[in-house]
Amino acid sequence: MFSEQAYLQAYPDVAKGVNDGVFSSGLQHYTQYGQFEQKRIGFFFGSSGNDTVTGIGEGNKLLAGVAFDALSNGSTVAGVGEVDTLIGTARADLFVLGHPSLASLTSTSQKFYVGGGNTDYAQIQNFKRWEDVILLEGSPQDYNLQVVNGSTNISTASGDLVGIVEGVAPFLPLRLFSSNSLNSISTIANLNIPLDATGSFSVII
Repeated sequence: MFSEQAYLQAYPDVAKGVNDGVFSSGLQHYTQYGQFEQKRIGFFFGSSGNDTVTGIGEGNKLLAGVAFDALSNGSTVAGVGEVDTLIGTARADLFVLGHPSLASLTSTSQKFYVGGGNTDYAQIQNFKRWEDVILLEGSPQDYNLQVVNGSTNISTASGDLVGIVEGVAPFLPLRLFSSNSLNSISTIANLNIPLDATGSFSVII
């Protein structure tokens, strides 16, 4: 579902507009304006249970199966016990399976879906290679990719399954980028996501 809290936290100007009565909510701004603005994205999160999450609107989107509270509060067990389905949209999507410190959203870093072995993970559908991005916390050495029945399993180095990307084989290995190099990655920069990331993270593109 659309995350009002994340949208207003990421865009203080919109939050001010809501506080001043210009907009009734962040969703109203996103529906009327934000989805059409190049520098805005939509934030779509799940809950503490099993979810199917996709985005609405014309712009780029961030999709996560966990609840935004788990991210913003720095929960160390985000996604444990959950099987979430994340469905990509026609535009560029950022699938979040973990994250470094994101100044706009949270000051902590964490991995998702770690703790339940193969019983908790995110199932990613409609992943568009070279356009969409999968975000993971930590370095590439923390993860393994394995092709299983035509899909790509993403697991921690210890074998804990965190994601399944339907129909995509790992033609290139995971690559690690620091926050200093973030703007040099065109596929991420084009998402216009206010990450302000610090700490190590990995992406699959």
